[in-house]
Amino acid sequence: MSVSSPVEVWVEYRQFYLADPNLGTDPVPAVDAAPDGVLAVADDAALILTGLHTGNVHVTVQTEATDPGTAPGNWEHVAEATLTSTTGTLVVRGYEDGPLDDLPSLTPHGPGTYRLRLHHHGRAHAHALDTAGPDEDSGEHHLLQTWPTPRT
Repeated sequence: MSVSSPVEVWVEYRQFYLADPNLGTDPVPAVDAAPDGVLAVADDAALILTGLHTGNVHVTVQTEATDPGTAPGNWEHVAEATLTSTTGTLVVRGYEDGPLDDLPSLTPHGPGTYRLRLHHHGRAHAHALDTAGPDEDSGEHHLLQTWPTPRT
């Protein structure tokens, strides 16, 4: 089991990404591809929609060899999707920032199909706040869990 410490991720336009640093954000799906208004996936990328328009949200990454189950805590929403990493590298990146070195790769088992589970809380509060300065706590938290899955 590998769980990171929470890291602040800068969001703009209510979004941050999971992407391969070598591919950039070209593979990231469009906002309207998120059926639940929170998560959209494509090969080698995912889009996470936040409540906060601009500012920092807290992100924690947990990678596992098998399904870890829904994390305990006061999560307000949990979303899941299957994504494929053709390169074996998928990292968190802010809206305009590059990859965040303080968070591990979400695909530690190399190229293949992974299950992504996103937990979040504080999204409604952050939405009402709309914008938070660089030193202001938005109160929005995300936990990203991944584990490899067989191709279907």
